[in-house]
Amino acid sequence: GEPRATALKLTGARVRNPANAPDEAELAALAVIQSQLRNGLQPAGLMVQKVAKPDAPLEWRVYRSISVIPKCTLCHGPKDLLQPEVRAALAKLFPEDQAVDYAPFDWRGVIRVSYELPEN
Repeated sequence: GEPRATALKLTGARVRNPANAPDEAELAALAVIQSQLRNGLQPAGLMVQKVAKPDAPLEWRVYRSISVIPKCTLCHGPKDLLQPEVRAALAKLFPEDQAVDYAPFDWRGVIRVSYELPEN
């Protein structure tokens, strides 16, 4: 009778792995946070979203905004300042990588947990 977590995902406007590209519902959540930031507001700590798709169970998504901590810049910092071995690995594994050129404390994206509620 408890809600069940069905998925966990990290996504943002600039992704490293194409498999983590935002879907339509995630784009809407990201747009809310981007608007908050443009208006000088702190992003919402948590956001809840109801996603109804045809022929699929009702899904509830919980989003938490994430920022780049200084250590993250080792792989997500300015591309020209990344260590050569990091640049080489990223080029090989993720040739379309967009998740670089962040500075410490920049907004990175969201962590999303999806839940399904039990049938009543």
